[in-house]
Amino acid sequence: MPVGFRGGMPENVRVLLVDLSKRFGGASVRALTLASNLEPWDAAIAGLKDSPVIKAAEEKKIPVKVVGQNRTDPLIPFRLMNIIHRERFQVMDTQNIQSKFWGSMAAYMSNVTFVSTLNSSYKDEHAGSWKGTVYSAIDRLTNHRADGYIAVSNSIRTELLRSGVSDDEVDLVTNAVNIEVSDFSRDRASVRRQIGVPEDCVLCISVGRLVWAKGYDIFIEAFARVAEVMPQVRAVILGDGELYDSLLRQVQEHGLENKIKLPGYCDRNTVLSVLGAADIFVMTSRSEGVPFAILEAAAFGLPILATNCGGIPEILTDREDAILVPTEDPSLVSAGLIKMVNNKDLMKEIGANAAKNIKQNFSLDAQLRATRLAYLKALKRRQIHPSKMFQQN
Repeated sequence: MPVGFRGGMPENVRVLLVDLSKRFGGASVRALTLASNLEPWDAAIAGLKDSPVIKAAEEKKIPVKVVGQNRTDPLIPFRLMNIIHRERFQVMDTQNIQSKFWGSMAAYMSNVTFVSTLNSSYKDEHAGSWKGTVYSAIDRLTNHRADGYIAVSNSIRTELLRSGVSDDEVDLVTNAVNIEVSDFSRDRASVRRQIGVPEDCVLCISVGRLVWAKGYDIFIEAFARVAEVMPQVRAVILGDGELYDSLLRQVQEHGLENKIKLPGYCDRNTVLSVLGAADIFVMTSRSEGVPFAILEAAAFGLPILATNCGGIPEILTDREDAILVPTEDPSLVSAGLIKMVNNKDLMKEIGANAAKNIKQNFSLDAQLRATRLAYLKALKRRQIHPSKMFQQN
């Protein structure tokens, strides 16, 4: 595909976003957001057959490339390579460690410019487990072929620099949201009936993958203490993951089946509708990048209680547009929730401040500009003019 230039800048670059996630999370949201909005550049998403990100991309009419049925398929790099050559993609941007592992092999077999986006710290997200050790090792080993890195938070960027990646190779591009809030805030009572909570309750919501790093066990423990003194409070945890059964048992052990709902995976529109029907957003993570869920909650003007880990304190300020507490402390989470429920003026103030902060500092336009610039810098490092990449084919 010919690439036109104007003033030395490419008018079009073809970008392949690789997301081999089995479950829907922040990396998938980022890939979908970029693929939908990079115009005039062309973008497609490569992923696994019937995965949530592929299904969501198809619904949005985003071009999709299925490269396998599972993440252990050894033919994935060859399929990626064939797609890159056949459809003349100039940039490949991987969104998670499995994508980077196979993507680096495809990059070695092609001229594609290889960008690695880090949405979280593998070391912190899987702390103390074999996954953290293995994923961190894979990340280091595959750095040799990368032409550029995108870090979604300053803490992740700092970790990359400490690992030996040079400063000029890492671009800080935080996540962003672009939500028409009014589309999802019209009928709170109906949404609450659908999810099975009283229309007049104080509704706390949390959204994300049900994994250790998200700290939902801490939230449930904290909520049990809140429920003892505030019977009007309810909670909904939206998401699916490997800890679903154990979290459900924890809820049952506390006798909270009627107070905490775990509906499992919900599509994006359902998540946004529940956000529009909620009163408080809670995130008790042990490790984070810059979570989309918290940006979306802020866009809705929800008062936020969150742990001060990863990129969260980079986007929210304690007692200004959120209440931030240390990780691993259910007592402080419960105290913060009780304080918020008892002080409607505080909830209103920090919710309004959060919405203003997100609108001013985390716009989609800024994210897209920064992402395009990161791709162009990576293309330059590769020292291959986009229009020359496929002349040999």
